[in-house]
Amino acid sequence: MSYIMLKSDKDVADLTETVQTALTIDKSLGLLVSGMPLVVSKLEKTTGADVFVRLNMAAPTPVTEISYSSPASSTGAVWSSYPIAINVFSLYTVYQFDPKFYGAQKFYVGDTIRYKTQGGAAVGLVNAVFIDTDNNLYYQVNGELYTIAETPDGVTVNSNISGMVVKQPVADPEEDFHTIDVSDYKDTVYVLY
Repeated sequence: MSYIMLKSDKDVADLTETVQTALTIDKSLGLLVSGMPLVVSKLEKTTGADVFVRLNMAAPTPVTEISYSSPASSTGAVWSSYPIAINVFSLYTVYQFDPKFYGAQKFYVGDTIRYKTQGGAAVGLVNAVFIDTDNNLYYQVNGELYTIAETPDGVTVNSNISGMVVKQPVADPEEDFHTIDVSDYKDTVYVLY
């Protein structure tokens, strides 16, 4: 899946900042003890998937449990006892699970996004993530506000895109993607393949 960034004209004063920031080890352990589920980003080694972790305080002896499915999914989380090393909370990126944001939020504060522009490659840092009253997410990248949307693998470009500033971030900054230019002779969209 690819992503596109569209520059937004929303005023930051009309938006609410999200609190989905990476947790420290202290904050992670405190939330676990208080019964909150956490998301450990890319902990699953085979697929690189997120793993959900909680501390089951109802057990006779409190134990850590994991799930590979979101607690907010239609099937719910299936929790299994699993000994989580304390190093996980300092070696991996950990977030507090929030069903309103999990799966919808593509990037987090502090993430680096590499994307293509007409001037070549550019790099941006996510400074903040905001939400509006309609639950739309906005990302502040290098001081500018953008919406980010997923695009299907096959992108159809028609002539109604003039006037939009479109940028294509690279989803995985470790990969070297190829790009092709698609243009309506007014704007250029950089499509990853």
